[in-house]
Amino acid sequence: MLAVAYSGQPITLWDMEEDAYAGSCGKKLSSGETSTHVVVALAFNPNPDISLLAVAYLDGDLALLDPFADQQLECFRANCQTLAPSPNGRLLAAGGANGIIHVYEFDTFKLLYRVKSFNSYIKQLAFTRDSMLLADIRGAQCTVWEPEALLRESLSDDSSGPTSTTVVETVSMEAKAKITAMVVHHTSEVVFCGKDDGSVVLYERKMAASLGTLYSHKSPVRLLAWIERRDALLSVDASNRIFLHSIQKSGDKGWVGDLTVLFKSLLDSEKAIIDVLVGETAAMFLVSTRESDYLFNLDNGNYERERTYPQIPSIRKWLPHPESSLHLVCVNSAKVCVYCWSDWSEISSIALSLSSDTTELKSAILYSLGQKQRILLDLLHPNSSVNTNRIAIIDADCLAVGIMDSSSLGKQLDTVTTLDQLATDENEENTVTTSSPAPPLRSRMTTFELSVAHIIGIDVSGKLVFLNRCFWVCSIDLGESGLEIAQRKDSPTIEVCQHFFVPYDWFAGNRDIVCTLTNRDIILTRSGDLAVIMGGLDHAERASIELETKLKGYILPQN
Repeated sequence: MLAVAYSGQPITLWDMEEDAYAGSCGKKLSSGETSTHVVVALAFNPNPDISLLAVAYLDGDLALLDPFADQQLECFRANCQTLAPSPNGRLLAAGGANGIIHVYEFDTFKLLYRVKSFNSYIKQLAFTRDSMLLADIRGAQCTVWEPEALLRESLSDDSSGPTSTTVVETVSMEAKAKITAMVVHHTSEVVFCGKDDGSVVLYERKMAASLGTLYSHKSPVRLLAWIERRDALLSVDASNRIFLHSIQKSGDKGWVGDLTVLFKSLLDSEKAIIDVLVGETAAMFLVSTRESDYLFNLDNGNYERERTYPQIPSIRKWLPHPESSLHLVCVNSAKVCVYCWSDWSEISSIALSLSSDTTELKSAILYSLGQKQRILLDLLHPNSSVNTNRIAIIDADCLAVGIMDSSSLGKQLDTVTTLDQLATDENEENTVTTSSPAPPLRSRMTTFELSVAHIIGIDVSGKLVFLNRCFWVCSIDLGESGLEIAQRKDSPTIEVCQHFFVPYDWFAGNRDIVCTLTNRDIILTRSGDLAVIMGGLDHAERASIELETKLKGYILPQN
């Protein structure tokens, strides 16, 4: 038999063998008529000798019906949205939106067991084949129960039927707050984690043990930034509140001691903050939404300036300048721009010849390899059916500010002198001006395609560590030798190393993957816990990927 619930009609029965209509049934109203209320769940008893049907209604009623006689045997308010019968036909599990599971005798609806886990919607319930265990799915978590009532049920004699004693138990399992943001202390000794309950928690890196909660926001924490020179942690929450706390390790209290609140600020915008960059030397910090960028004073948290993008907003990534602490770099899918922290004026810009107008920027990373500074771009093709990302690597020499010879290129003092001269010539008003670029801003950009789900980081040896779309932690060599092999005209290839697999459920239910790389340790989140994988990069299985014509070199034209 097949029972079907149509909107505005009683439950319809179909004879599957005869392929014919077999009648209708439903709970009975006070008038004696069959109800046409909305049905949310149906469950036949699997035992062919027990011809009963359990029905959960949207109004909260749970009814036990004899569908062939169209009789109502039981009906009461249970507020359940999902039903699951045990394979032996003895039990019925009912899950409600309040996170409570009720287990009944199927033929009498007598309550045998009640379990309350964390308050979350139960998507599905299922018994094991021996009817001994019950599993429920809530969000990204599956929990398997072994209730005492079910054990006693299985041990009872078949002829005696279910036990006569009603068993009611309550189990409380509070869900852990998920980690939504992460930043590592500059000594790599501890890790700061923001969670979706608003708390900022400190973890010891080597053992991944929680050292305690430092402070709390009233909304989920979205972004964290550690400011090394000030020993301060900047945190941004979902309501656009910005906190800055001084955090120092003391001899008697350790890390979780008395914190100093440096300031609490708020960005008054309807759009959420999605990015933050701190300029320590300039004593400024910048926050970004999809449509605008905002400049704040790092000393007091006061709002300074705003830059709005009236056209269709594109994803922008702000980076520290590779040579000058008085400048910052903005990257989008069309160009790379250099700005001055002091008045937010544009110093120079370079167009990116990416050959595709639909390319979107996912992330940008500034890294050093020996004496060279480079920027890595992770680019997406949203309209492409191919599950690959384009990786672009730009030499940061093209971002040099002012005219500097080779002897002064790496000297911070000479750089600051040149920058001060540039800043003097800029307009003091809150307008965007572009100075006439004296040196030719050219560089070679190397691009190739990879299967990347998320970039974890770049280690000190110049290896790009990432999660591929099959959730393997992989790496490629971004050093000179690795890129030279990739740029061969005869057979361009790139060597990808697979290290270890990360279970998908570690990330299931999360909007964003939160992870980082420090001292060759990979730090991941696992629900509300921190997982530190040590030595994960030591094991590697190598495979060479043919790039064919996907790898190209582009000359960046001066804007």
